[in-house]
Amino acid sequence: MLRSSRPPPRSSGTFGSTYQKRLAVSRKQSLKLARELDPPPDDENSFYGLWDFDNCRLPPLYVVGSLIPKINLCLQTVNPLYRMCRMNSAIGNPNFAFIWQNRDVLNKQWDVKESKKRKIRCSVPICGRLIQSSNNAEVAYERKYDVADRMLIQELLCYVLANRTPRNILIISDDCDFGFPMHILRERGYRVFLMQRSANLRPLTQIAQHAWAWVDVVNGLTRPFYSLPNA
Repeated sequence: MLRSSRPPPRSSGTFGSTYQKRLAVSRKQSLKLARELDPPPDDENSFYGLWDFDNCRLPPLYVVGSLIPKINLCLQTVNPLYRMCRMNSAIGNPNFAFIWQNRDVLNKQWDVKESKKRKIRCSVPICGRLIQSSNNAEVAYERKYDVADRMLIQELLCYVLANRTPRNILIISDDCDFGFPMHILRERGYRVFLMQRSANLRPLTQIAQHAWAWVDVVNGLTRPFYSLPNA
């Protein structure tokens, strides 16, 4: 049986016009959502985020697509115009369930980079082992869990040296290694916000202008637990 080379006729009538209208509305909604999630890089009200997901994790069945909107709601308690931009960095161990189960969604909102921590090279000469497990601290001062935050600090350094905008930074971690970079950024006139694991007041917290507990952010609670006076 020979098949016709002609293309199938276009749908006409009420059904076809209704479908086209719905498609146009859907496209407008998608473009609106894209603009909300991806403000221009020079938008002075957008925040560049750095997420250490080794440090601040998500539940395995968490709806990852809701994370950016929830963070935006937190930022907007400070200023209704604040929101995240799309050039955000997320670094950590990709073997967590909330990462590998949602990698496609995360890649649309974050620049996800791998930082496996199961085994890392021991840098202490007296260690006696070239590779040691991250949960086997044979040398008291050898740090096993700082791979992700070191990579994030490198990302932050490249961002600042390139004079990229916005000059608003959101750090999602409570690792003390971020203390000095945060202090320098504040001195340079950057706006620095922090999301840490819990609502405990720490030296790192007091460097930020506003701080949220990550557990609150994940659960949709928007108020910061700490704010600098007149920040």
